[in-house]
Amino acid sequence: MERVRAHIRSIQTEADIQIRVLLDKIAKMEVDIRDGESVKKDLHLAHMEAQSLVTARQDLTVQIQQATKELDKAHADLKKLPEMHAELDSLRQEHQRLRTTFEYEKGLNMEKVEQMQAMEKNMMGMAREVEKLRAEVLNAEKRARAPNPYGGPYMHPDPIYPPPVHGGGAYVDSYGRPHGHMGVGVAGEGMIPYAAGPGDAGRAPVPTAGGPSAWGGVYDAPHPRR
Repeated sequence: MERVRAHIRSIQTEADIQIRVLLDKIAKMEVDIRDGESVKKDLHLAHMEAQSLVTARQDLTVQIQQATKELDKAHADLKKLPEMHAELDSLRQEHQRLRTTFEYEKGLNMEKVEQMQAMEKNMMGMAREVEKLRAEVLNAEKRARAPNPYGGPYMHPDPIYPPPVHGGGAYVDSYGRPHGHMGVGVAGEGMIPYAAGPGDAGRAPVPTAGGPSAWGGVYDAPHPRR
């Protein structure tokens, strides 16, 4: 019995030991399970961070591509820099030439303006002279239309011009002086009988019915001029 009891105690002891071992394993497994859940959480967070890193990488890739393009453009512009300097120099020269031309044209325009002002003054003076002459012409026309004190048909304003001679084919020239045609007639007032020319020196006076003889022509006595 002692052996059986000892054997039972040994079996119980082994069973207790195995139970304790199993309990330890269960506890460890529970700990591992809890750790696994935290690991899952950490893994999920890691996945999320990885996705954000992928997105950031894509953004950085796009930015790098844009920066590369801008850098290539800057390199191309840098290669064109001498050509741009030459164009800038040509533009400066063109600007200087245009400025010189502008100053020259400005001087010419000022001279032309002065000439035009002088011409305008001259034209104004000429216009005044024309108005003055027009007024004089109007006054002369008024005097020409004034009644003639001599009563003749020619209405000359100056009384020094005698009236036209009537009879004997007399006429008045463009200066208002009377003349007589060759023929028989009486010399008018202010006229002196004369021979028509050297060939008429021996011509006899032509008798008239009303008085003294008249020569073949008349001499227009000179009139005093003002």
